[in-house]
Amino acid sequence: MSKNTREQLLRVPGIGPIGVDVILRARRQGRLTELFHLRQLNICAPEQAAPYILLDGHRPVVQLSLFS
Repeated sequence: MSKNTREQLLRVPGIGPIGVDVILRARRQGRLTELFHLRQLNICAPEQAAPYILLDGHRPVVQLSLFS
């Protein structure tokens, strides 16, 4: 499957228009392999986006916190 287009990324919960642009720029420079990389890009809710994205070709492992 090819990389998501801007329009596809805009449909992912937790990633807004600015976040999509940042992700697309980061992809040109290298791979995003962990949710931590999304946090470094100031994506506010990477855990919310996790069920809908692939990082390094795999679904991220998400562990819910016991304490909110």
